Order: sequence, then structure tokens, then C-alpha cells
Amino acid sequence: MNNPKQKLAGVSEYAAIILERMRAAHSLTREQLNRSSTRAKKSYDPKVKEKQYNVRDEVMLLNPRNLQNGNDVIPARLRF
Repeated sequence: MNNPKQKLAGVSEYAAIILERMRAAHSLTREQLNRSSTRAKKSYDPKVKEKQYNVRDEVMLLNPRNLQNGNDVIPARLRF
């Protein structure tokens, strides 16, 4: 299977080999993405400051309907 010049019995055998390779590549990629996201989370979490809110605290609410073409429409005076 690893020899590119190997004679195959037919199209279905070739398709099976390609499918197996694609599944192996997908599995390897998923493992790497999981490792990468775990590493990124470990790096990010210590930097985040958790905010505590009390009842009656005033907060700003983002309304997704106000988003136009991916650009927010929060007035400049309310931006941080």
C-alpha cells in the first residue's frame, strides 16, 4: 500500500486505499487540533479576569440584530 508503483486490482481497491489514508489524515489532524486548543486554553485562562456582577448592576447588552456586515454599530462614546 505504501509503494506508489504497486499494481492495484481496480478502481474500488484504489478508492479503498485513498479512503483509508484520508481517515488516517483526518484522525491525525483532529488529534493535533485537540492538543493545540488545549495548549491555547492553558495559556489563555490565567490571563482572564473573571468579573463579578451584583443584582441591579448596569451592564451593556450586545444585540446581534444591531450588527451589520460583521461591523458593530456600538456608538463610539460607548466603546471601551
